[in-house]
Amino acid sequence: MVKFMKRGRVVIVTQGRFAGSKGVILETKEPSKKHKFHHCVVAGISKAPRRVNKKMNKTQIREKSRMNTFVKVINQIHVMPTRYKLDIKMGDIPVKSLNPKDGKRKKLRQDVRRKFRRMYFKNSKPSVRWFFKKLYF
Repeated sequence: MVKFMKRGRVVIVTQGRFAGSKGVILETKEPSKKHKFHHCVVAGISKAPRRVNKKMNKTQIREKSRMNTFVKVINQIHVMPTRYKLDIKMGDIPVKSLNPKDGKRKKLRQDVRRKFRRMYFKNSKPSVRWFFKKLYF
């Protein structure tokens, strides 16, 4: 469908429970029997990390930089792409692993949280810094 909605594109979710939150496209898919529309698997931040000062000790920094993540199959119409891209390598994600009953979605969400946390502490690129800031609107 859309050529620029590829893996690694930072998007803003515009509909649903996570509306207004930022996410990264992990995979794009064609219409199928279950999802009769062009859709993508999006991993994002539902609760952004808070601001950190130099005065804070390690435990305070760890508490403030905590974030909540989500992994969701979203219709491409319900996301707004941005100019930013993030390099996140998760491999191929089978749709069966997104079934909440199996417990694999929880493990996938924890893996995403670990990768995001590592990116948050290690990277200082403008696109990465923007991704982890709260979106005011």
